[in-house]
Amino acid sequence: MRECQDETVKDMLPEFATGRLDAADAARVTAHVEACPTCAAELAVVRAAHAAFTAPAVDIARIVAALPTPPSKVIELKPLIQRRSRRFTSWRIAATIATIAVSGVSLVALQSILRDNKPPAVKRVVLKPSDAAEASGLTVGGSLNDLSEKEMQTLLDKLDELDAVPSAEPQPTVSGMRAAAGVQ
Repeated sequence: MRECQDETVKDMLPEFATGRLDAADAARVTAHVEACPTCAAELAVVRAAHAAFTAPAVDIARIVAALPTPPSKVIELKPLIQRRSRRFTSWRIAATIATIAVSGVSLVALQSILRDNKPPAVKRVVLKPSDAAEASGLTVGGSLNDLSEKEMQTLLDKLDELDAVPSAEPQPTVSGMRAAAGVQ
């Protein structure tokens, strides 16, 4: 058996088998199938497949008639939706109130904890002044409020004498310190 060279007719065979071609195309396919045994055999296969897979006819009128009649009272969905909506809104309001209440209780508890945790009382320790402190007129211990005007001026002068700029020389490294100390 040789292959048919007319591809357009081969493409129209399924529609021809189901009767969906217009009159001009159906006449063309009929003339070709009568002359071409390959296309006639393929048309027979397509018709057999169509017959095998064709769904039975559905009687829609009979199915509709068999359906039960609708209830006489129609249930309105709007009140159900409104109730469900109210329920959802009520739940959101309750959740918001609960969140605010928990936040308020937490703030009150935190404030009471912070109020109760006062820093521990510090005992004032007065040390015996050393000879250097007596020479400069400064005492150890007490607060700045306890200083006289002369002692405050002395303290300020000593602060002015301090070298607040760090030295530019690098600090010795550990190995350099060991070498300086004579440690191997």
